[in-house]
Amino acid sequence: MKRCIQLGRMGFPAASPNPAVGCIIECDGQVIGEGYTQAFGGPHAEVMALSSVKNQDVLSKATIYVSLEPCSHYGKTPPCVNRILESGIPRVVVGILDPNPQVAGQGIHRLLEAGRQVHVGVLEEEIRSELRFFLTAQEQKRPYTVLKWAQSADGFIAPLASTRTEKTPVWLTNRAARQRVHQYRTEIQSILIGWKTAEEDQAQLTARDWAGPSPRRILIDPQGKTSPHSPIFDQSAPTTLFVNQGMTYAALAPIEVEQIRGSVNELPKQVAGYLHRKQCNSLLVEGGAFTLSTYLHSGQWDEIRLFRSPVELGDGVAAPQFKADFIRQEAIGNNQLEFYKNTQNSFLI
Repeated sequence: MKRCIQLGRMGFPAASPNPAVGCIIECDGQVIGEGYTQAFGGPHAEVMALSSVKNQDVLSKATIYVSLEPCSHYGKTPPCVNRILESGIPRVVVGILDPNPQVAGQGIHRLLEAGRQVHVGVLEEEIRSELRFFLTAQEQKRPYTVLKWAQSADGFIAPLASTRTEKTPVWLTNRAARQRVHQYRTEIQSILIGWKTAEEDQAQLTARDWAGPSPRRILIDPQGKTSPHSPIFDQSAPTTLFVNQGMTYAALAPIEVEQIRGSVNELPKQVAGYLHRKQCNSLLVEGGAFTLSTYLHSGQWDEIRLFRSPVELGDGVAAPQFKADFIRQEAIGNNQLEFYKNTQNSFLI
């Protein structure tokens, strides 16, 4: 099953919003086939593993291991359970059940009904951690939400707006740390900032320094203060603008516009519902201070990735205050990257 986890990582993030599942087939103590879920819409891990077996005749005495319960419904691909049954494999070992209502134990039921030996529950915590984006979407109907910011040695995330002479980012982190952020942007399906950050930093929110897709951009701008010429509207990635009710932005087409319902403090739940409908299983909130604090107070977040810089600003916008469980830290040159998780987050990180 550990090998299944390793294989699953090879399909991430291309498989999104599908879970990045891994699968191996073993016979007489030898691995005879393996595979992982392909890019969204492509074959699942079980099909890839079965197709990789050179001698299909030995499948009648083989065991298939898969990190997530095989699907039993028709979607973009046929049910994996059908393919397993057709192969004649007598024994199936499953890491965890799939909470998707279209599966939810039905795959296991079909295998048992067909007389297969089935064992469920291997390395469950590890697999849940690997699939936490997918599982959060299925179990909580919202994206797994990561809050990210960088702060100076004296606790500020940016200089005061009154002291800034140009609309460009003020870098607190080193180049390697900034590249890591671009890596995260390829792995997380959507990214969110407020209008002040968009204007002051001329933010693009794309993955320019790491190979991979850019995320869907979410801009919170209740009063419509962001210039239509802002880089965030450059159409290089899907973009959604959240504004107060009654405001229209026909000139920004094809930018999607969503009307804010209720107070800004309720916005995290509205954004979560919108992204869930878009099949975005993960969200990276990059700021600024008000937006980050709104998410922290809402409880609609799972993880914090905090970059600490040795730079001192002397004054500026104070970094958000938070209570969370410290997980680990790593050095990125002269920067420190710290990981925290919401105390309500049950996933290993």
